[in-house]
Amino acid sequence: MSEFHFKYFTVQQSKSALKVGTDAMVLGALIQNTNAQDALEIGSGTGVISLMLAQKINSIKINAIDIDLASFEESEVNFKNSPWSERLTAFHKDFFELDGDKKYDLIFSNPPFFRKALKSGNERSNISKHAQFEFADFFTQVVNLLNDDGELWLIGPFEDRTLFMNEAASAGIYPKQIWTIEGRPNKPNRFVISFAFQKINTLQFSLVVRDELGRYSNDYVELTKDFHSKVL
Repeated sequence: MSEFHFKYFTVQQSKSALKVGTDAMVLGALIQNTNAQDALEIGSGTGVISLMLAQKINSIKINAIDIDLASFEESEVNFKNSPWSERLTAFHKDFFELDGDKKYDLIFSNPPFFRKALKSGNERSNISKHAQFEFADFFTQVVNLLNDDGELWLIGPFEDRTLFMNEAASAGIYPKQIWTIEGRPNKPNRFVISFAFQKINTLQFSLVVRDELGRYSNDYVELTKDFHSKVL
């Protein structure tokens, strides 16, 4: 599918290494930092998560970066064609090249998190899905770019949640919310975690995406209803 239609925007996705998927939908819908003014998306792909946040946070301005040229170009087109084009800017840039002069209230990412999975013959897909960096370096750079009261939101594989939290803590940020994402009931396959500099009691939640028959759950439909153009 070269286009994905939402209620208030359309995503072109013929060029991007990653297409619109459940991971992006879950992360975009769960992010709750409604006070954010300046945000950064790491690895924008089609730009769908930035578009979702621009829709639901009226004051936010987002810089979205991607190291993949075609993905950057596609997110740029999707931003320009959206109702929030003045608040969305795409950059073809490596996250680790950002110098830290600009600080962000919110950083979010659906990062290339696979470490053990077999790679495909598609190099662009491998770069978009498989980590080409050390997670310790990733969190160190996030801390360099985050405001003192800012938040980082990530989605990743359920089995790696402890690794992510340990590396984040070593860099100096700690979980505020932990969401266990179950692809089917009692089958967790993803986490969503929000991190901040302050150590507080961590809130824990769960979300089931599909029921036993493979239909989208009522909770998932409710979570994403402001974005999808039709009932799932």
